Amino acid sequence: AADISLLTGILHLVNFDSDPPNPSATSSMNQLSKTRFNLTYDVTAEDSFAGSITSFDDFGTSPKETKDLSGTNLIFGLKDAGSPNAIVQLEDSLGRKDQVLLTGIDGTERFYNIAASLFDDLDLTKITAIVFLLEEDRVTDPTSTLEVRLGNHPFTPSAAPDPTKSAADISLLTGILHLVNFDS
Repeated sequence: AADISLLTGILHLVNFDSDPPNPSATSSMNQLSKTRFNLTYDVTAEDSFAGSITSFDDFGTSPKETKDLSGTNLIFGLKDAGSPNAIVQLEDSLGRKDQVLLTGIDGTERFYNIAASLFDDLDLTKITAIVFLLEEDRVTDPTSTLEVRLGNHPFTPSAAPDPTKSAADISLLTGILHLVNFDS
């Protein structure tokens, strides 16, 4: 796990799934940290698909932001008891895509070391996205969860209330000089 690719410049991590006119699928994502996320999917419908997009592009701006992956290896971990195969796909700034089929996925986290040179049908100096893709005809359980370890994705941790704490337990910080408000 310590050897996974920790890529700079990642702006977004999103999930996607097929919708009509393609066969309908569903997916949801649970991001656990900068380097781990779970993609829960349902690709029961014949020819449906779902996946994740690690994007170097800021979707709202032009031109497309890119990452140079030439001469690198992508190292990541995958775990999914329901899918022995998945596809890793790179996309470039011109919209070209190239894929590598990943085999041997199971209920134990396995690590893959994929040379970027295997993706020879696009411009490796202008990569906009890394996609993990699950297709209905490549899974053994169409309703499963793909666990992915790759980084560094933007991440904001969350915290829930502690039911054992009360107002008497608040932190009393020293050195505060001013209390001010602000707006954007």
